Amino acid sequence: MKKTRIQFNTLFFIWLVSFTLVSGQALTLTECVQIALKNKETVKSAVLDIQSAEAGRRSALSNVLPSLRLSGGWNESRFPGRDFTIDPVTGEPVGVPGTSISSLTTWSSGVGLNQILYDGSGSWNRIAQARENYRLAIQRDRQARINVIRDVYQAFYQLLKAQQLLKVARLNLELTEQQVELVQRQYELGAVKKTDLLKAEVQAGQAKVDLVNQESAVNNAMFALRNAMGLIGSEQQFTIKETDRPLPELPDREKAYELLRDNNPSLQSAKIQLKQAEINFRIARGARRPVLSANVNYSAASEELSRFVRDFNESWRFNSSISLSLPLFTGFDISGKIQQAQLAAMKQQYNYTTIRNDLIVQLEAIMEVLRNYEEIISINEEVLTAAEEDLKLVQKRYSLGSATILEVLDSQVSLTRARSNLVTSRYDARVQEANYRAVLGVLGQDIE
Repeated sequence: MKKTRIQFNTLFFIWLVSFTLVSGQALTLTECVQIALKNKETVKSAVLDIQSAEAGRRSALSNVLPSLRLSGGWNESRFPGRDFTIDPVTGEPVGVPGTSISSLTTWSSGVGLNQILYDGSGSWNRIAQARENYRLAIQRDRQARINVIRDVYQAFYQLLKAQQLLKVARLNLELTEQQVELVQRQYELGAVKKTDLLKAEVQAGQAKVDLVNQESAVNNAMFALRNAMGLIGSEQQFTIKETDRPLPELPDREKAYELLRDNNPSLQSAKIQLKQAEINFRIARGARRPVLSANVNYSAASEELSRFVRDFNESWRFNSSISLSLPLFTGFDISGKIQQAQLAAMKQQYNYTTIRNDLIVQLEAIMEVLRNYEEIISINEEVLTAAEEDLKLVQKRYSLGSATILEVLDSQVSLTRARSNLVTSRYDARVQEANYRAVLGVLGQDIE
């Protein structure tokens, strides 16, 4: 008895492990989103853009900070020379036959400082430009994350809908098979015609086809969710849990517009790009202004390395200068760039207005759809209740011979359609809710 129990426990443990490996972990919507944010390449790429923009922001400070350089060098020159002697009579040097190679070696080092004092505010504008680039990278990162979260939401709800519709298909198949058995018994008793049995069998066959198609839809929906989570090519297996989150109450129109204006990353990006265009215009105008810079250099040179330190302290040179340059005529280059920058700023203003208006129209459409779904779901629930009651009554009438098989089959089709419509409307409303929050720019705030 004890040995049998041990064998049973061992087999049960093996079955449990096998089931866990096959079915995988049951994930909630939040867990699916977190996996996607870790895996999706678009999110990783957006993070790299932020890091690059941060590096650019630090680099832009070089426009106002001084430039300090340390230089050093060694130089050796070789050239032909002639030996000479002193004429004892004239006292002048006299060359002697033959040549020699002479050389000159020099060691040098210096420290230089350069500082731009004024360049028409171009340096500060470039720093502002780099700051806006960083802000733009952050907004694009937000947009990438919202897009990933929205895709997971949609795929998650589509999978839940497919699974629920699969249950509806199974219930429909069970119902049609029961009807076939009932009609078969009545046909054998001679209570109904052969055509009734054939009609019931046709209905059951169609139910089997619908079940096969819905099983395929579930597989496709799971594949889409895996793709949204960045698990294509991964062996990780999982199932999903039904969500019990209620549909949120829609705010009034003014509140929705305020959330859109303050949170939508696409609109924020357009606003930043407008500011960048205005900064570019200021930079272009600044090219007409003078540039004032200062230079300081401290250096020394020596013919012998051993004396270099002493010469650096004693035989040094100190140079300083201030330079001023003002462009007088550049072949219309500056005026052309100013005009281009001004036109680009105007164009960006139009682009911002277009994006804002398009988002408002999109938001209005989604809000209208969500309001309709509140009524549609309630109607579908009432229709389902009526369809269930209608089928019961028709089946009872058919068993008494006061209803035809077509009435029964029509009632079955109506019931299946009512169940499918209710499932579809519930999960389509969830998908529209995700789109609504994505447009507002608040999707995923409760997850991250």
